[in-house]
Amino acid sequence: GAVLAGGATGWMTCFGGTYAAPYTLLVGVWELAEAVVKHRKSRSRLTSAFALGAVAALFGAGLAAVRLWPIAEMLAASPRVIGANDAIAPLELAKMLFGSRIPFRGDFLVGALVLPLAVLGALDRKTAWPLAWACFFLWLASGYGAHPSGFALLRQIPPYTMLRSPERFLVPFTLAYATLAAIGFGKLQSLVRRRKLAWAIVLGAMALACIDDGVLVDNSWAWQRGRTLMAAPTSAPGRDFANARGNRWLAAYYPGLERGTLSCFDDYPIPQSAALRGDLEHEEFLADPSAGKVERRRWSPNEIALHVDVTRPSRVIVNQNWHPGWRASAADEAKVDVVSDQGRLAVDVPAGSHDLVLRFRPRSAIGGGLTSLLALLAAIVLWRKPRLGLAKTLAIA
Repeated sequence: GAVLAGGATGWMTCFGGTYAAPYTLLVGVWELAEAVVKHRKSRSRLTSAFALGAVAALFGAGLAAVRLWPIAEMLAASPRVIGANDAIAPLELAKMLFGSRIPFRGDFLVGALVLPLAVLGALDRKTAWPLAWACFFLWLASGYGAHPSGFALLRQIPPYTMLRSPERFLVPFTLAYATLAAIGFGKLQSLVRRRKLAWAIVLGAMALACIDDGVLVDNSWAWQRGRTLMAAPTSAPGRDFANARGNRWLAAYYPGLERGTLSCFDDYPIPQSAALRGDLEHEEFLADPSAGKVERRRWSPNEIALHVDVTRPSRVIVNQNWHPGWRASAADEAKVDVVSDQGRLAVDVPAGSHDLVLRFRPRSAIGGGLTSLLALLAAIVLWRKPRLGLAKTLAIA
């Protein structure tokens, strides 16, 4: 279980969005708290709960190191600054969850027609934990509108300092809402089983649930129909990779068109050179064009091969951001130095003809990759030998 939990969290961190893993961590803390309360009289079970929670956390961080290490490096170079002060009133939360008009529309629509079932489920003493879970995430979703503000407190704890848009905590709230509604439906069945017209009551509840599903589907279709996009970027036939000014909302379209986008999402202050251009004829060029010429032989995100022919020592400029992870080498073993030219990637080369190769090998990616690999090997060992005992399990993790 610890290996699965850590592996799932690591997977979400590596391949998911910004919010999935931190939210899952909060859910995991709730489940750990539930285990502690239920087994508070058993020291061995408490020890097991905390130890396996630590194992899951270690594996989650270790498997995700290939992404976490570069992110930490980037944030250290340019911390993310968020000035938003999101406060969401209870009425606004209700509109998001249950819709604001007919037909119902809402950003996080869960359906009002099954609300009675959720309330019925919440009345059961056995649902104390999912009910507390729902209230907790609803509190966080209020942002700075709640007093005291759970969102404000949470943002004092790394990595939650980087989160914004508290309404997104309605996503884990919906998990508890769905659980309560399902329990309420089961409770309704047991209540009417021996009563007259029981089938009518149950069929009525089922009809409301089905209608509610239709409302949810219609809500999703409405969002799809209302999402208007700008004209898709076009490729230039027969031309290699080139940067374009781009559009941050359509960034995913550009790689398939052999285009880079210089428009970064504004919440992430990635260091970006102000000298970058989206309309250059060639992405690699000489600072002094009269010194000779530079020709691209091969291009990939992590390796660029160039042929440089210059009559005097010159600077080759590449139209992308400089990063300390870039290295350069020449086939003739000439001394070449990677430098920053107004924040752009550049290489100083001596006079002559050189086959130049630039490679992107950041220490954070290499170190993170090796850490993730070691964590994966440790996870395989524990998966094959699950009965090593807590001490050995912690040692391996």
